[in-house]
Amino acid sequence: MKRALLPAALIAALLLGAVLSQRPGPAPLSTIQIFALGTLVSITVAEDLGDTALVELEGRLRRRLEAFDTRWSVLREGDLGQLNAALAAQPEAAVPAALRADLRRASDWCQASDGRFDPAIGGWVRLWGFEDETRMRSTPPTAAEIAAARAPSWCAAQWSAAGERVRLPAAGARLNAGGFAKGIAAESAGFGRLGMTPESDSLISIFYGQTALKKSRFGKPAVRPETVAVIGAGLMGAGIAQVTAQKAKCRVLLQA
Repeated sequence: MKRALLPAALIAALLLGAVLSQRPGPAPLSTIQIFALGTLVSITVAEDLGDTALVELEGRLRRRLEAFDTRWSVLREGDLGQLNAALAAQPEAAVPAALRADLRRASDWCQASDGRFDPAIGGWVRLWGFEDETRMRSTPPTAAEIAAARAPSWCAAQWSAAGERVRLPAAGARLNAGGFAKGIAAESAGFGRLGMTPESDSLISIFYGQTALKKSRFGKPAVRPETVAVIGAGLMGAGIAQVTAQKAKCRVLLQA
C-alpha cells in the first residue's frame, strides 16, 4: 500500500499565510477535502474567500502536493526514485539537491540510534507489498526472501566533502521515506505555526528595532568626544566604560 508522505499538518503550514490562523477566531466558513498521497486531507478555511478563490486555492494545493509526492515517492520517477535507481546498480550515487540535507540528517540519526532508525529498508517494504496496494501479500515472506532483500544500512553512508554524493558498502540499497517524510512535514508545520504567533511578531519587531538603533542618525560628529560619563557603575555600566575606553580612546567617568 502506498505510504502517505505528508500529513494534514503540512497542508496547514502551506496555507498559514493565506487562509488559516492559529489564533482564536470565527468558526470555519468552508472546508476543502483532497485525497492525496494515500491520505484524506481536510482543510478548514476561516475566511470567506468566495467560490473562485476556493477553487484557485484547491488547485494550488494540489500542485504542491503533487510536487512533494514526486520528490519523495518510491513509485515515481522523482528525486527519490532516481536515487534508488542509481543505488540499486552501484554503491555510489549523486544525491538530488532537494534531498541532500534531509538524507544527510537521516544518516546521522541512523548512526545515533544504532540502526533503529534506518530509511534504507525499502527492499523489505517492497517485499511485504507495502509500497503498492496492487502487490500486497496475502502471506508473509519466507526467511530466505527476507535475507535476500537485505541491503546496506544507511548508517554506513559516507558523504562527499561537498555533500553532493553518497557511497554505501555495496549496491542494492533502496530508501523508503514514508515515516521520515512525515517527520519533515511535521517539522515544517511546527515552524509555520511558530511564525504566526504573537511571540514571533514581537521578536521580529525587536530585531528590526535593534537594527535601526545600530545605525547612526546624526552623522559624523563635528568634534571628537574626549570624555564620556557613564551613570551606573554596575556590571553593565562597567562594561560600557571598558569598551568606550578601549575602542574610542576616551576618558571615562563612572558614577555609581
